[in-house]
Amino acid sequence: MSYPVGFSWTLSLAPGEPFEGEGGAATPEDARRALERAVEIHLRRVEDAEERARITAAYVPKLGVWVVGPAARALKAGKSAAYTVPDELTVRVFPGPVVHPLDGLKL
Repeated sequence: MSYPVGFSWTLSLAPGEPFEGEGGAATPEDARRALERAVEIHLRRVEDAEERARITAAYVPKLGVWVVGPAARALKAGKSAAYTVPDELTVRVFPGPVVHPLDGLKL
């Protein structure tokens, strides 16, 4: 399966090594949900629930608005876009097709 929207992330919002990954989505809205999930997984390293909630509130809403707003417009124009908070996070979205890494794998 291939996806029309690609995305990648590097998160350094919690202690330890940065959390990096990439994926594909059918729409910018799907990419937003996947990126929010990546932040949630990354923040499992933060033991204090209040601190985790504070970090989530500080980053997730702005990131979500960026993905479905400016990034979606860039994708529509066939361009990539990046959202960066220095030393804390970098997210890129780019036009596909992005091929799922397990496509064609015979199990």
